[in-house]
This record gives sequence, structure tokens and C-alpha cells, in this order.
Amino acid sequence: MIKKIFYKRTILVLAMAVIAVAAGTWSGCNSEVYDVYDTYLSVNTSIDAHAPENLVILREAQLRMDPYVKFNNGKFELKKVNAARLSMSEDLFDQLKSAMKHTNEVLKVYRAVEIKPNVLRIIDPGDQTPLSTLRTRLKGEDYPPNSNGIDLHWYGADIYLSHRTLELIRGASTTVAGIAVIAGIFGAEPAWLVGGYAGFIAGLADIGATLCPNGVIVNYFIWLNTPFWASCQ
Repeated sequence: MIKKIFYKRTILVLAMAVIAVAAGTWSGCNSEVYDVYDTYLSVNTSIDAHAPENLVILREAQLRMDPYVKFNNGKFELKKVNAARLSMSEDLFDQLKSAMKHTNEVLKVYRAVEIKPNVLRIIDPGDQTPLSTLRTRLKGEDYPPNSNGIDLHWYGADIYLSHRTLELIRGASTTVAGIAVIAGIFGAEPAWLVGGYAGFIAGLADIGATLCPNGVIVNYFIWLNTPFWASCQ
């Protein structure tokens, strides 16, 4: 009789423990899904998509998705996550996924190697060094100052333009000629850059050549086809 009571109490205690753990797990999931972020993100469709207010929102949305992205088998992949978990609108979430899809299309054209987690170095088309060697040589290395180059992220790119390149662009007779300078540097016309650079390249070259003796870095949102910010190398 005592043994039966003991067994019943043991089963009851174990059952209560399981319920408690399950409740805690469920509570934790709810907290993770809904309570991590203080603000709900949604772009303002009543103003231009390139307006500063929307660019700030897109930047925050990109940062929220970063931990769920992984470069694998030559392309960027998204882990299991949804708009609710990232506290953003479905439309904004779809824009982020479209950006990744666009970037993966770019990767079908360019040779690239992962130099840091989720950061890809686009290789000069004329450089036929085997990627296995490049992975060793370029691992974690930043571009030296005054360089030209492109580092690709799932949402866009960091574009490095040397001071000499900025001077060549500034001296170009037209915006198209300025874009041709970039095309010459990167081995092919970067069609995914042209639209955003058309209204930006002349001012960038003029300011950058004056203020940045080692050239500039332009952070580029690929899905909006527009630069987000520029800084000196």
C-alpha cells in the first residue's frame, strides 16, 4: 500500500514537472515571438520608398533578419522565421526575402568567396585563382585603403571605390561615362548597380574625391537599387 502511494506521488510529481516545463517553454516561445522588439516595423507606402524614413526602417529590418541568414552551398538561405517573430509587416518581410533572392541571382554571375560569416568577396573576373586557394588567402581580410572591390551581403553590397576611381568618375563627361568607369573596374557592367548610381554617382565622386583621400565605401541596398550611405575608406 505504501509503495502504491509512493508510486502515485512520484507519477504526480513527474507529471507536474512536465507540465511546468511545457508551460515554461510555451511562455518562452511567446516571449521570443512577440516581446523581443519594442517597435513594429512597416514601411510607409504613402511616401517614396527611397525616403530617409523608409531607409531607416529597412536598415533595422535587415539587422533583425541577419541572425537567420546563412551562406550555404553557394547561396544565401533563410532559416525558419516569419514576420511575426521579427515584429514586422508581411510586406516588409517579403521585401527582405526578395532582396536575398536578387542577391542569389547576382551570385550566379560573379565568382565570390566567403571571407567572413555571410560576407562574400566578389573576385575580379580576370583572376582565375582556384576558389579553394582564395578561401585560404582572403579569409577575414579587409580591403586595403584606396582599393576597388565589392563585398556582397544577402541584402546588398559594400562597394569600395579608390580615390583614383572617384577622380576618373568626376572627370567623366556624363553619368553613363562614369558608370562605364565602374564597369571597367569590375570587369563587366554591374547592371544591379546602375539604377541607383545614376542619380548619385556624380555627387559621390565630387564629395568623395575632396574629402576621402583613400576613397569611399558605399553601402548599397540591392532590392531598392539605391545607396544607403557612404563613408571614407
